[in-house]
Amino acid sequence: MRKVLGLVGLIAGLHVVTCASVSVWAGSYSRYPIIAVDFSFGNGNLSLGDYNLYSGAFLDEAAKKDLQKSIAPDGISVFSEITLAAGYMLTRRLFVGVNMRGGEYVKLSKDLADLVLFGNEVGRTYSLGGAVGEARLLGELQFAYEGKIDSWDTQIGCAVKVVRGFAYGSVTRAVGTLTTTEDEISGDGMVTVVTSQGGTGAGIDLWATKTYSHIQISLCIRDAFTLISWSENSREEINTILLHLNSSDAPSDSNLTTHHEVHRVARIRDRLKPQVSLEITSPWKGWLIRAGYSQTVGVDAFGSGKPSFTFGVSRNLLAGLGFEASSGWNGETGLSQGVSISFGRRTVLVVGLRSSPVPLPSTIKAVSFSLGLFRCF
Repeated sequence: MRKVLGLVGLIAGLHVVTCASVSVWAGSYSRYPIIAVDFSFGNGNLSLGDYNLYSGAFLDEAAKKDLQKSIAPDGISVFSEITLAAGYMLTRRLFVGVNMRGGEYVKLSKDLADLVLFGNEVGRTYSLGGAVGEARLLGELQFAYEGKIDSWDTQIGCAVKVVRGFAYGSVTRAVGTLTTTEDEISGDGMVTVVTSQGGTGAGIDLWATKTYSHIQISLCIRDAFTLISWSENSREEINTILLHLNSSDAPSDSNLTTHHEVHRVARIRDRLKPQVSLEITSPWKGWLIRAGYSQTVGVDAFGSGKPSFTFGVSRNLLAGLGFEASSGWNGETGLSQGVSISFGRRTVLVVGLRSSPVPLPSTIKAVSFSLGLFRCF
């Protein structure tokens, strides 16, 4: 039983380990990443097949309607994230690690997509605001400690992080409308963006694992409180546009007014949105059953704010060889499937691949890849 919860649990817990890049307990076994990388990218609307079919092609009315159906009511989204983690266990409960994290998330309104596909319809007002965009590149030095409360049979942990920010950008305001009538076209818009090329901060990750007989419940809050002060070459850019064209007017620059402002900012306060993960694992006839939930509390460069659910089964196939298959649902991309394989006993190599909605080239919207070398003890 201990072997099942230890080595096989390494596969199930690969994404949980990145919560604090520190050991996640499974039975009497613990593990930490010697070095690990996790990379994901995709969008919430178009599959690879859609892109190959429509890219560079002439779009007739039927093709435009097909594309319109693939766009979610809340708009078009694009995202990517990469994490590189390395660490060393100073003692059985004290860990030091280094992370590099980069991520971006962008969302545009569906009205904007309708305008691009079909042009401006007479009598309709398009809302071009509500755009969301954020990107970050960070480095983290963290010191983590994990202890046990014997009376509760619970492991608790905390990681304190020193954060160095290398790049930041965020859309803080986006508003705009476009209206077409029989007599005129009128519109206005404003987009405000803040950017910076450096900053410092600190943060805390928290996690706990409770054991009931053979069932384990793990809760992790990454960036429970992480605050960065961006102060290097920080600035705010404000872009405004006004359009007014009567049916009797010939199009010219006088119909369009634009304005661009740049302001230096002494400091930008940036609090990362917490990412909550909950996982339940239990052995069953030589298998390890896993159910998980994760969600970022709000839209962030590292998350869409939508929930994600997974269910996986894993097993030791041979000595030193483990396998996991999983399926789930992501609020941004829909159904997802994944597979992970582990090699080794004490020092374990774990490889994982996940796609959404199904692992076929023509239907893929998003892909994630994980590779890590872990030490078990």
